[in-house]
Amino acid sequence: MYFLVSIGVFCEVRGQTGRSYAKFSLPPSDLLRANDPYAHISNLQRARQRAVAATKRVNVFILSREKKFNLASAVFRLEASVRRVFNKHFVLVRANSLEEMVTKTDSYMQEHPREMIGHLWIDSHGRYKKGYSFFSVGVDTLNAYNLRSLEMRGKMEKLTAFCDEQTSITIGACYGAADFLRPGNGILAPSYMAGDSLLLQMGEIFQISPVYGCPSWVMAKPFCFGSRWGISGFPPGRKYMDEIYRPVWERLGQWKRVPAGQKIIEDVPTPYLTRGGGFEVDGNTYQSLSRNKRRMEKKLRQLKPGLYRLGTE
Repeated sequence: MYFLVSIGVFCEVRGQTGRSYAKFSLPPSDLLRANDPYAHISNLQRARQRAVAATKRVNVFILSREKKFNLASAVFRLEASVRRVFNKHFVLVRANSLEEMVTKTDSYMQEHPREMIGHLWIDSHGRYKKGYSFFSVGVDTLNAYNLRSLEMRGKMEKLTAFCDEQTSITIGACYGAADFLRPGNGILAPSYMAGDSLLLQMGEIFQISPVYGCPSWVMAKPFCFGSRWGISGFPPGRKYMDEIYRPVWERLGQWKRVPAGQKIIEDVPTPYLTRGGGFEVDGNTYQSLSRNKRRMEKKLRQLKPGLYRLGTE
């Protein structure tokens, strides 16, 4: 994810004994489950029954703890934190691993039995040089291959108890739904990104919720929440003008979706984040705006080989 500039203050769900800005505590989820009337039934059944009693939808943003400071991530998180202060529909979860993410989210949702997840955004980075689509949660990297494992799938499936047809699941990583062959160069061999397989795997996990991903860049512009093109566009930088990025440029603002309960992938209009952290899709696409289309075509004409540097991503 890339950015230009932004400001904010930070608050978060800190863990089982910590507190957020809103002053809620997170007791261990196993203690909460002792009083959970849905603990004995399947996650799908729990989601159905919980949705009936729900009076509120919360938007959960998963933020990985990073060993190295990343300004792009910091900007996005700071801006989300500002929104969190003024909007109680925001829940920010920081995690070092997939297991910690699930534990913290589960603990919060168990403590708030009348809430359902409206939008689950998994904030992450894509790495074009890897040659495949993925997203990370702390130390855990999830892709189309390891999501088939019982361990990874089992952890992720715990969140489905709080998701239904009104929940949107978003892979907030660049190239997360890339369904093209990444070209090769003198450094990298051609590689199929398999983002379509990643999206389908997530769709199998969140069976009754739509799953979204982007084959191009996911941006974080200033005040991206509530901005129509806030998560669309392209990053600055000479290296992105390399010919190897042509498939990414051609797909600016494009998003893919696995509809709820289906095993297909469809194109959707360019979505955006609402001021409350929701995920909205309307009838417009980024490239339908003539100005955006002209800029993209100009950049495509300017692409040239030899600009990519392996160590810069």
